[in-house]
Amino acid sequence: MKYGIGLDCGINSVGYCIMELNSDDEPKRIVRLNSRIFTEAENPKDGSSLAAPRREARGLRRRIRRHKHRLERIRALLVRENIVTQAELDNMFSGTLSDIYELRTAALDAPLNNIEFARVLINLAQRRGFKSNRKSEKSSSDKETGKLLSAIKKNKESIEAGGYRTVGEMLFKDERYAKHKRNKGEAYLNTVSRDMIEAEIHAVFASQRNFGMPFANEKIENEYTDIALSQRPFDLGPGEGPENCKSPYAGKQIKNMIGQCTFFPEEKRAVKASYSFQLFSLLQGINNITLVSSDGNTFPLSQEQRKTLKDYCFKTANVTYASIRKVLQIPQEYTFKNITYTDDGIEKSEKKTKFQHQRQIVKDFFIKFTKNLQKRCQKHCMAPDTSFDRLHFSVQQVFAEIRIVWQLVDIWLPAPLDFGQFQRIGCFQRVIVARHI
Repeated sequence: MKYGIGLDCGINSVGYCIMELNSDDEPKRIVRLNSRIFTEAENPKDGSSLAAPRREARGLRRRIRRHKHRLERIRALLVRENIVTQAELDNMFSGTLSDIYELRTAALDAPLNNIEFARVLINLAQRRGFKSNRKSEKSSSDKETGKLLSAIKKNKESIEAGGYRTVGEMLFKDERYAKHKRNKGEAYLNTVSRDMIEAEIHAVFASQRNFGMPFANEKIENEYTDIALSQRPFDLGPGEGPENCKSPYAGKQIKNMIGQCTFFPEEKRAVKASYSFQLFSLLQGINNITLVSSDGNTFPLSQEQRKTLKDYCFKTANVTYASIRKVLQIPQEYTFKNITYTDDGIEKSEKKTKFQHQRQIVKDFFIKFTKNLQKRCQKHCMAPDTSFDRLHFSVQQVFAEIRIVWQLVDIWLPAPLDFGQFQRIGCFQRVIVARHI
């Protein structure tokens, strides 16, 4: 017997159906169908992943390892540039020491000796402030990040109100920080940002150069700043680790997990979060809307209705099937095949069923990417047409994305849309659009 198997895999169930096939590989009859339900692989209390504790512990180990390695590089720099000797470095923190925050403040007004300057540099590298790996901190819903950002804002205001020149001077002179300089418990009142510490580093080096101290030259300042403020880009993934203990998580793991395109096996699949994919997803969703008449016949949307709905989706944040009915002026004798109607009635069922799409895809794309591209090019002193790698999006990738979306909007959409082509594709890959263009 020839047969085919269909699977519906969910997070807590797997449904299956076995179909007998005829000689033309078409379904003949259902042999068996059933489902298996099992416990979800998540914490029953809050729904979090069971792997979360291991992931958090692994992340903590990485932070500790990177912190240690950063200080090792700082110490190596101090010895290599003859700021202190190895013996002086080894004994630097023995005996009675002066307040480090007093030294950080004094560095702005008086010359420091080599050991004092080394202590200041090590302390700044240890307490280098907060910097998030998120691309948009303002939009973050993380409560802890919100507390940190709020504390940073208040401390910036305190520096301006108190007339303090640096973070170190504020922590030394302001009475609020007399008892402790670091955060305690769940309080984040002493949090400062990475750029505030960077400003203090430059201020300390500039002051010491003005006093004629040879260890504060620009070469050492640039090398120290690169080490002290370095933060591994999130998209690069963890480092490989030592030769005798290679990390299994090293490298760009997400990139390695991307499968091959169904239609062009030599190409990688497109990222679902890309604007080009979201645009295709919207067009495919519009194409799949089917109307059912009172006598059971089905009808697709007309070409003009599709164009009207596409324009409406670009302008509206939340689109429901009720709003689609209103915008397209669909008579009440027609219902949508795409949704399940409940006992609440047609009107309520359509109001609570959302039509998924990306809001203002093209408009948001050009505004955000143009601004981000200009900022990053200015930061790295590069022209917009120069390719570079150490950004979240390389310029080549941005331009490739812009070209694809621009061609979709400028060439395809004003002309009559051939939604049948999208329906046959079913699974959008960026290279498909690029090759059609």
